[in-house]
This record gives sequence, C-alpha cells and structure tokens, in this order.
Amino acid sequence: MSAFDDSRQATRAFEVAVDLAKQLRTELYLITVSEPLPSYTASIDVEMPGGRRVLLNERSAYYRELQGSAMTQLSAAGLDVRGLVIEGAEVQATIDRIAE
Repeated sequence: MSAFDDSRQATRAFEVAVDLAKQLRTELYLITVSEPLPSYTASIDVEMPGGRRVLLNERSAYYRELQGSAMTQLSAAGLDVRGLVIEGAEVQATIDRIAE
C-alpha cells in the first residue's frame, strides 16, 4: 500500500512502492486521503449555498483523476493496481484503512 497524492514526498514513496511491487510481483494499493476542508470555509455556504459541497466534490474529483492517471500507467506497465480515495484526517484515515 502506498499513500498517494500530489506532494513531492508521496511521489517518492510511490516510486519506491512501484519498484517493490515489480520486484515482488505483487499488487499495489494506492490510498489517497481527502482531508476535511479548513474551518474558515464554513462561511462559504452563507455566500453560496452548497459551496462547501462543491469544493469537496471538486477535490474528490481531482484526487480520483490523479489516482486514475497513475493507475492507468501502472496497469500499462503490467502491474496489478487498485486505488482508493477516502475522506478523513490523513494519518488516522490511513491507519484505519490499513487496519481493515
């Protein structure tokens, strides 16, 4: 399993995970956590009803697209890859998913 997002650190961890998956001939799970919006966005619904939901949907779509692109590349390279985008606090959501 590799945590996956658009950060430099996650990109490096992803590269290592891909190398390991190739060497071990095993499938690779990509997990991306979509964290809660910052508290200052709470007032956005006052100005634009449903605005927070729009922001959450756009962010989820961005992460699904990011992950989908990586999965397409890995599948083309012959790796069995699965992806998951979950919502929650980054560290706790990752730990909870690994425990499952």
